[in-house]
Amino acid sequence: MSTGSILESALALASLGIPVFPLRSNKRPCTEHGFKAASTDPETVRRMFADPLAALIGVPTGAVSGFDVLDIDPSRAGDEWLRENESRLPPARRHHTRSGGVHILLKHTPGMGNSSDRIAPGVDVRGDGGYCVWWPAQRFHASGDVWGDWPDWLLIQALRNISPNTPVPNAEDLAPPDAAALLSLLADMPNPAEATRDDYTFVNLAVQGCVRSLEALGRLDDPAPIYDAAAEWSARWDSASASSFGDERRRWDDDWSQRDRDISGFRHLLGLAGKLGADVSAFTLAEAVAEFGALPPEPESERPAGGADGAEPARPTSRTVGGRPQIYVTADTLPLQVDAAENALVGVMPNIYQANGSVVRIDRRDGKLRTHTVTEPHLHEIMCAAAVWVDGMPGRKQGTLVSCPRDVPKAYLARPPGSWQLRELRGVLSAPTLRSDGSWLSSPGYDAATGLILDMSGAAVPIIENPGKHDAQAALRLILDLFRESPFLAPEDRSVAVAAVLTACIRPSLPSAPMFAFTASTPGTGKSYLVDLVHLIAFGERASGIGWAKSKEENQKVLDSVLLAGNLYIALDNVSAPIGGDRLNQALTQARVSIRMLGRSQNFDVPSAAFMTANGNNLSVAEDMTRRVMLCRLDANMERPAERRFTSNPADEVKADRGPYVAAALTILRAFHLAGRPGNASPLGSFETWSQWVRGAILWLGQADPVKSMNHVRASDPGREAHMVILEGLLSTFGSDFFTASEIKAASYDNAGLDEALKHIAGGGTGERVDSRRLGHWLRAKRGVIVAGLAINEAGLINGMKKWRLAGDRVRSASERPSVASEFSDMGSLFL
Repeated sequence: MSTGSILESALALASLGIPVFPLRSNKRPCTEHGFKAASTDPETVRRMFADPLAALIGVPTGAVSGFDVLDIDPSRAGDEWLRENESRLPPARRHHTRSGGVHILLKHTPGMGNSSDRIAPGVDVRGDGGYCVWWPAQRFHASGDVWGDWPDWLLIQALRNISPNTPVPNAEDLAPPDAAALLSLLADMPNPAEATRDDYTFVNLAVQGCVRSLEALGRLDDPAPIYDAAAEWSARWDSASASSFGDERRRWDDDWSQRDRDISGFRHLLGLAGKLGADVSAFTLAEAVAEFGALPPEPESERPAGGADGAEPARPTSRTVGGRPQIYVTADTLPLQVDAAENALVGVMPNIYQANGSVVRIDRRDGKLRTHTVTEPHLHEIMCAAAVWVDGMPGRKQGTLVSCPRDVPKAYLARPPGSWQLRELRGVLSAPTLRSDGSWLSSPGYDAATGLILDMSGAAVPIIENPGKHDAQAALRLILDLFRESPFLAPEDRSVAVAAVLTACIRPSLPSAPMFAFTASTPGTGKSYLVDLVHLIAFGERASGIGWAKSKEENQKVLDSVLLAGNLYIALDNVSAPIGGDRLNQALTQARVSIRMLGRSQNFDVPSAAFMTANGNNLSVAEDMTRRVMLCRLDANMERPAERRFTSNPADEVKADRGPYVAAALTILRAFHLAGRPGNASPLGSFETWSQWVRGAILWLGQADPVKSMNHVRASDPGREAHMVILEGLLSTFGSDFFTASEIKAASYDNAGLDEALKHIAGGGTGERVDSRRLGHWLRAKRGVIVAGLAINEAGLINGMKKWRLAGDRVRSASERPSVASEFSDMGSLFL
């Protein structure tokens, strides 16, 4: 491309209000102040582009130009990320670079700076403080005419290290020293008369380290001015120092090549400047070290060869080895080493994530991707592999390869929750799903919007991108055919089974979902079989059931361990005790629950997105759980249902090819979403999204309401039965009169049903049938709760005694009611 055409294009851009400046063929600025010299003034542009070295057009990114650049580098797997997320990116102008990369231009977001690999390996961002090469240039081409908008899911990743409550600093305040800043610091450093011989040596080493680092980052074309400035400074201290500085420089080049990357150079230089009274506020040491802790991979030909036959491996001579960053180990930089190690994990170890307060690793075992928690010793091993660790301690032969210090993984794991920059993993899917906005999640790999990994090593799923209602009806017929021989008691029981399939296939995208319970009066009716069928469709495997104990404490421990493990499902198998408990209630209705991890002193907020099922004979659901469970009832109407003969085996059909059944479930939900989620079903508290989407889709297709099954759930609650018996006993005994807890206890002596009910809710210890104190707690907990048209209300204190009375249309005086013993003695069998 001729200089004339570059100038014409630069002037055209400037006329549109886009500032420009010239770049050399190696993409480095021709101007002394780099992108800061960019201008829209025609005369200034002509003067800058008159430079014979001007070969490309540079445009500063960020607020000055109004756009940010998403830089996709295929040499670092950025093209893989682009393929996976192409459909989620907005229409935007694109520059296709001569190296095969892509620049995507997006409207500038305040606070957007520069980052490397923060979004994904090979995906960089150029914002405030950055610049890009503009088309036209040799072997470049462009498409699109408008800046795109940052998608919310991508914006969160790009800005994830910036607190929303903290003012965004200027990019210049965070930048490490460049050549001009280094020269300024040397020129302004006070008279070194107070410096010692060691100080002089440190300046010598620091300048060497700074020069080599700037060269490695492509920020320094000619080191001579810096060397001259350092020699001039040292000459002010000792006239012989200028010549000795030159000798020392040659010594570095010849013999000490391993020390030229030592980040302690900046540390020594800044420390000495501060000691001598220089103003170093413009330099942020931590940012400088962090910047130089992650460097670009070197060319293959420049990588040092390792030692052979057990000999010491060659010492690194560049900032990276085999694509791994070098991290220098010094005595007082542990936080910086931990930060650099994390950067290495993010950039080099794509199978390392964070999940539920732990570092986890993804590996393929038995043909499936599986997770396991990374312990401190294992993290030490991983960190050793993720970076090249180099001895940077003063007084030693620096540059020697060492292992990652043991304190680094220990300190990293001890950092508070929420401070890790590892990608958050919420689960590994074996089939496509729908996101919460109804869009498809069908591209294999990590999905940043949901934190899920899609592993498509299993059966293929035939997706219909935009299905209609006729597609949904055909899909429903396919699912219903699986249940053709299941002995459902009522239409709503079949709808519960369908709802279980739909819910399991999209559970991670729902903020909450009810439990699906399967029950029958006789063993062998097919409860476990239905649970397995649902799991085979959604998860590609039969349910691995866990037990359910009578102890609430034991059940909470089991649930906590499963939630911390991030399991996609929880299946309670062969349940005999009533289902309930605070932790189970929370896990079903809350998007996240707070759990204290065993052996750790802090609580972790973990997602509670597991699909939950339970099965058991004559299953009972206790108290608050009754509004959290969909109950599917089965009845084969025979004495030994396990001996039935079936014409087919739906589970084998799903195992042979689950893809069409997953597609059917998602087709129903996707079609209903595209139709606008029509319907006016009554809302279901705590499960509004589930009710609007899953339940709504089932009603949309003309099926029975699965929520109707909750009436059967409430009927199975032993606590509700006891509540009803107690209310009826109080009504017949006291009518509209006042009563105390002790009077209720006394009235139960002549009524077996009331007595058993009271023992169920307030049974005392040895030798005591009913505990008055526990009964008082129960009365307070149930005040105002209406059951069968009756409720217990507080009546205040009468003669110093807490009094209660019944309320409701059915309340009459005790004298109008028949005897308690004659009316309710038969109800004792409910609690025996």
